[in-house]
Parts: sequence; C-alpha cells; structure tokens
Amino acid sequence: MYDIPGYEVATLFNKVEKADTQKVEFNPVHLSRGIGYASGVYFYRLQARSFVETKKMILSK
Repeated sequence: MYDIPGYEVATLFNKVEKADTQKVEFNPVHLSRGIGYASGVYFYRLQARSFVETKKMILSK
C-alpha cells in the first residue's frame, strides 16, 4: 500500500499462492499497529508473474 507521494506505508499480502482466486481483507487499524491511517487516497499493487497492476483505493473513516 502506497500513499500519494509513492511511499510504501504497508504490505497487505506478500506470499506465494497457488493459481486461484485470492481474497485479501484490509484492516487499516491492524496494519498500522493501532495507530490508524489518515483518510485519503492510497494505491495498491497486484503482481502475479509478469502481470503487474496498480489500483487506487479511498480510505474514509
């Protein structure tokens, strides 16, 4: 997970999994060790072999 300037603020999922549909649940309080993230725009990157895609998400409290 990256903020607007491009700094990595969290790693949501970083494992090798079998080829299948995967689900990742995002809990911003858990990831930030209880501090929480500010509301705003963040980006996440999906990568599988040669496929890489960056998507935008909006966190609102």
